[in-house]
Amino acid sequence: MPAVDTTVYKDAYICSPANCSAPPTGLKCCNNACVWTEKEPNHCGGCGNVCSSGTCCDGKCCSSGQICCLLYGSGMQYCADPKTDSLNCGYCGNKCHNWCSNGVCAP
Repeated sequence: MPAVDTTVYKDAYICSPANCSAPPTGLKCCNNACVWTEKEPNHCGGCGNVCSSGTCCDGKCCSSGQICCLLYGSGMQYCADPKTDSLNCGYCGNKCHNWCSNGVCAP
């Protein structure tokens, strides 16, 4: 399963909203660092919003046990339960023909 990129983007200078606007988009200035609030679990969706689960997905905190996966065909991300999600059974992108039970596709 690929790891979620939670890189904190730091500028050579103390950040300001102006120098966090360079690509990639979505960077915000939080605690003197440019952070990607769409993925950073310590600044999920905004500065200081900490995800207790440790997983930030598209600017929203996932519940404990959930993983951040792409919504098939849309390019958007969402929190998925790998134990029951038949499109992400056990890990992102593992599609079951029937259903997913405890992270394993049913025959």
